[in-house]
Amino acid sequence: MLGRDLKRLAVADAGVLGAAGLAAVAGGVQATLDQAFAEIVRFDRTFVPDGAQTARYDEMFGLYKEAYEANRGLNAALARGGQAGPPK
Repeated sequence: MLGRDLKRLAVADAGVLGAAGLAAVAGGVQATLDQAFAEIVRFDRTFVPDGAQTARYDEMFGLYKEAYEANRGLNAALARGGQAGPPK
């Protein structure tokens, strides 16, 4: 669907990595965020798109966009707690 490989982080909570990277720079352990993340970020799986499915993915995404637009008002009403009125 995106036409590019996606890598999955080896940790379940990416926010923890962000905090660790910031702490490493703030504490002087690493000079930059790039250096800090190069040390701590690990990936456990890479998802490669199936080029043979590109046309199907594009078709399905087109249907998703149509459904999203068709339900925009309903979604806005639900976000307001079911109250009627124009979207904000």
